[in-house]
Amino acid sequence: MIMKIFVYVFLVSVCLRSISYGIWTWKKQNRLGAVMVFLVALVVLAAPVLEALAKR
Repeated sequence: MIMKIFVYVFLVSVCLRSISYGIWTWKKQNRLGAVMVFLVALVVLAAPVLEALAKR
């Protein structure tokens, strides 16, 4: 149980770091790159959560 919490905390930190990079990219006028970074960040966070929900 505690290991799952560590994994989710790690994934949230990766997602937040990616989103901050996406915001920086958006401000540099690279809109398509920023949107792709946002999508990848959301998939990184959503995929394990959806997999955990599917196992129940």
